[in-house]
Amino acid sequence: MRALTRLEVVTETLRCALNVLATTLPDWLRAHTTPDWVDHYGLRTSEFRLPKSQAKRQAWAEQIGADGKTILTAVFADAAPSDLRTLPAVEILRQVWIQNFMVTDTKLNWRENDNIPPTDRYIGSPYDSDARYATKRDTHWIGYKLHLTETYDDGQPNLITNVETTQAAVSDDAVTETIHASLAKHDLLPDIHVADTGYVNSTLFVSSQTTYGIDLIGPTRGDNHWQAKDGAGFAARDFSIDWEQHQALCPMGNPSNSWTPAIDRFKNEVIKIKFATKDCQACPSRAQCTRSTPPRRTITLRPQAQHVALLEGRKREQGGEFKAEYAKRAGVEGTIAQSVRTCEVRRARYLGQAKTHLQHLMTAAIMNVMRILRWFAEEPKAKTPRSAFARLYQAAT
Repeated sequence: MRALTRLEVVTETLRCALNVLATTLPDWLRAHTTPDWVDHYGLRTSEFRLPKSQAKRQAWAEQIGADGKTILTAVFADAAPSDLRTLPAVEILRQVWIQNFMVTDTKLNWRENDNIPPTDRYIGSPYDSDARYATKRDTHWIGYKLHLTETYDDGQPNLITNVETTQAAVSDDAVTETIHASLAKHDLLPDIHVADTGYVNSTLFVSSQTTYGIDLIGPTRGDNHWQAKDGAGFAARDFSIDWEQHQALCPMGNPSNSWTPAIDRFKNEVIKIKFATKDCQACPSRAQCTRSTPPRRTITLRPQAQHVALLEGRKREQGGEFKAEYAKRAGVEGTIAQSVRTCEVRRARYLGQAKTHLQHLMTAAIMNVMRILRWFAEEPKAKTPRSAFARLYQAAT
């Protein structure tokens, strides 16, 4: 499935609905369309050129919107056969029209790009309404995301213990709780769960331990405020926090005068702590602390348990024990490579998230069988390949 532009999405969605209606109730459809519609919707969108100029594309979108509205109005009319409203293609047409058009003064208008649903809700193809568009660094795709959990033990084969399939736009850390719940259901909870940065955050550090007794290990996201990045300023970690008194002390000893629980733009619980403008203005270290005008330092923290867990996680990352434990996760890159190159897991053979998940489950089962057979054959586990140049200097040290 290739990613479609918005104009391609609405055109292909209407074409798909027309084809379904043509095979379901051809006489009814003929009564609500005209032969010239074939010029617009007879071929796949990819088989003809869409207008290039902005004005012509706008006119094309408005024409498609009007045609789609004609079909939807006829389908939901009292005199229309009720079976038409239950057709999946008609329901997708209705949703796509809501996402891409809006009614203003009784006129159907094309939505601007900043007035459409986010990618986790936007339907990008009429042929798989569950698939979503996503990007990760330089990779762009429309479809799903596969999350694999496996064992790691030098004395045993690495076996996949859990498989999750999500829409492509779902963030990794939104799946960690689901993975732990699934592992608990099948009595497969580990004592230690080593995960990538995307699967850990301060909330999960706490909930993994309290709910499942799991020590979640993974690199934390760094503090991106300029005070922490420059290394010469006062970061949030440099402030003393009195959680019982709801007060903080800055590195220069000034107490905060505001403590406000809030919800950030990512819908996380946070605490906003502010210091008095008069204290910041008179502070000799103001340049290391705040650049606001008038000068007033504000720090934003997670609730106590999460804040403490985050600081402990960042501190633990600096130790050799963490690095040795996290190094074991390197094996999962081999799992990903095996699933992609040997089992072609990135080529979905079915439509819909449920069927794609079934494909992922079958793929994981096949990989486990392959690993067990190689284990019984006493085939050693593969090592991370190194170039000849890297091996040259590795041998020298």
